[in-house]
Amino acid sequence: MASVDSNGAKLSSANLASAVHRFLVKVVTSREIESAWLSSLSHLEDVAAKQILRSVSSDTPPCFLAEIQSHAADESRHASEFSRMRPIQVFHDAKLLELESQFLRITGSFGMGYFGNSILITAKNRHVAYVHSALTIEQFPFQLYTSYLKLTRLPAVLSALPGVLADEATHLNLGAKMRKEISESERLSIQELNEIEKDMCLKMIERLERVVDAYLVGSKSVLGESGIAVRVNLQDAERTAWTYALGYAEALAMEKVEPLFARYGKSLPPGFEEHKRDEIRHSELLRHSVASMRRKHLKSPGYSEMEGQMMRSLDLYISMVLGSIAQLSDDPDVIYPIGALALEMRVFRHYSELLNASDDILVAHTLGIILSDEAEHTRSANASVRKLPSETAPLVTRAKQLESKFFARLTRQVLRAVDRFEEPHFDEKNETHFEALSVS
Repeated sequence: MASVDSNGAKLSSANLASAVHRFLVKVVTSREIESAWLSSLSHLEDVAAKQILRSVSSDTPPCFLAEIQSHAADESRHASEFSRMRPIQVFHDAKLLELESQFLRITGSFGMGYFGNSILITAKNRHVAYVHSALTIEQFPFQLYTSYLKLTRLPAVLSALPGVLADEATHLNLGAKMRKEISESERLSIQELNEIEKDMCLKMIERLERVVDAYLVGSKSVLGESGIAVRVNLQDAERTAWTYALGYAEALAMEKVEPLFARYGKSLPPGFEEHKRDEIRHSELLRHSVASMRRKHLKSPGYSEMEGQMMRSLDLYISMVLGSIAQLSDDPDVIYPIGALALEMRVFRHYSELLNASDDILVAHTLGIILSDEAEHTRSANASVRKLPSETAPLVTRAKQLESKFFARLTRQVLRAVDRFEEPHFDEKNETHFEALSVS
């Protein structure tokens, strides 16, 4: 799996280094921004310390226990040191408090998200996962702090950061030493983990820079968009619910189409099973990306209802798209490629918008992985549609029109579900209830 940036270009270390430099140049221009930045570094180190301690289990070799605990203690000490480096210890201005809050949310999601990436979760046990995370995620702070040290002018940072850097080098060596004690069969791919780390790091830096840009121009957001993608990404609960609902919907279309072939006694078309496997994998990736946050939000009043409404709305949307095509043709060999094209085009556009809007780094990384597949699915669906008889061309046009209509209705339904969650006493007389979806 090659790392790609948000525009689909293959990443290199130079891309990441350039993004880090550009961001840090903006950070060090202001004592206020640099204070918020140091606060986020403190938070990142604190998250790392807690994650390391959570990795200790009965599978941890006793001979390494003291060194692992020392690693966690180092990260905890770094958190305190970064906090003390701040030139402005406490913010009172609302704008600065918002800047700091966004920094903390983004860096925290990177720290938590990396430990839950799609490779680390395949580790045999928590110790194996810890060893590989220590060997990979520690590389980024080392690179980041080195770049920051070259640009900052704060005496406290210039004095204390070299010591933090020395510790990070020690942690990398510890990871390498412990990996030698792990059997070959239990080892994870360092190359794949490095690619994931690089991608997630870039996404974090891009989002932090976006926050700085918004702060500098006096705007809360520089996205300038509306609709589901931006709205659900304003709060963790809404983003979690929508991401989980999308995971539910990923394999739904295939489940709805497959019985049509059996009903008409036809074989599944070439590529159907592979497409289905991809959608099931996407479903698992999306659900896993928010699993930790979802456990927390399920305890919140109204969350389950919002998530359920989103899932029902997606189910209805998919049913209406496929149902509308089935009214235009009763041939599954026509319904499947046209339906796949209409839905895949929407998925590609919507996931691209979600990726751009999401401040959750693991969710953004996961969407990037899925988009690589969806681009291929869209190309494949286009190729299949082009092979259909010429008289089906009007059906393709009509299917796209109806899909747009149904997605607009889906958007209204999802936003109403969000409104109900955010305002439990949402004024019912101002709400248009669920619209009956019919094909006109």
